[in-house]
Parts: sequence; structure tokens; C-alpha cells
Amino acid sequence: MVITFVLTIVIPLQFAVLVGVGLGILSYVAEQSNRLRVVRLEVHDDGRIRESAPPATVPARSIVVLQPYGSLFFASAPTFGRQLPIVLPSSRGSVVILRFRGVDQLGLALIDVLRQYANQLSAARSTLKIIVADERLRHQLEREGLEELIGEDNVYVSQQWLGLMLRRAYEDATSEVAAAE
Repeated sequence: MVITFVLTIVIPLQFAVLVGVGLGILSYVAEQSNRLRVVRLEVHDDGRIRESAPPATVPARSIVVLQPYGSLFFASAPTFGRQLPIVLPSSRGSVVILRFRGVDQLGLALIDVLRQYANQLSAARSTLKIIVADERLRHQLEREGLEELIGEDNVYVSQQWLGLMLRRAYEDATSEVAAAE
């Protein structure tokens, strides 16, 4: 607001207002992209699920379930990528499950982040599994080649029962990690 006021003194009013609106939009986009956070979901044997901070790196022969909260759009994709656990060569035999609950669109920037992360996991002989909200998102992953990259069996579509696909993906990951040992 202060910048717009100062600009009204320096340049014509319509341009000052235009610059003010542009700055407001940029400020909004920056604020929304920084509000994104990724949490770890710990699945316990008794069926309970607890949220905690994600690990800094992907441990060897483990299962890491992650869920983003906040707005996932082009400007938040780099923030999302920075919050994912780092894949090291020692991260062998692990499975990372990304659960996109309540997400109705995956932008191209986010797809690129997922593609890079899937390649990093694959290089470490680990797996990425993705749980999406609906068939439309699964088709988007298919169109962008991500489903082919991670494998059709590693994409799960949520059902009306909460947690059903998370448990199924977790069971599949448990079998995969046990087979890798």
C-alpha cells in the first residue's frame, strides 16, 4: 500500500494502481507457497495413524509415509521438493508413500518435482508410491508419464473409506521392504 501511494506521486495514477495490484498478487503467491508443510504419517499395527515431522533423509529399508498440507500449485512446488526427505545412496530398499488427500490438481511443476524424486529413489533402489484423490489425478499422472516411471502398481486411488488406500499402500510397501532384505 505504501509503495502504491509513493508511486502515485511519481507516475500516473493508473500505472501506480496497476503496479500495486501486481505487487499484491506476487505477495499473495509468495505467502501461499510458503504455507505448505509436509508431515510424516506413522502407521501403527493397531490401525492408528500419528503425524510427526518427516525425517531429514530416507532411512535404509524403511517405509516413509508423507502427506502435504496447504496449497499445491506451481509456486509451492519448490517448497514441497525442499521438504521431502533427502535420498542418499544408503537409502536402499526403502519405500516413500506420498498421500495427496484433498488435492484436486497436480500442476506440471509438482509433477516435475515428483519425477525427479522418483528418479532419485530409483537410483537408490527404492520405490515411490503415490496415493491420489481420484481417477482424474491418476489419468494426469499417466499422461505425464509418471505412472509409467514409478509403475502402475505404485499409484493408488482413494476410495470413500478414509485410510483404506493408505493401509493398502503401506501393506504393499511392507511386503516390498521385507522382500528386499
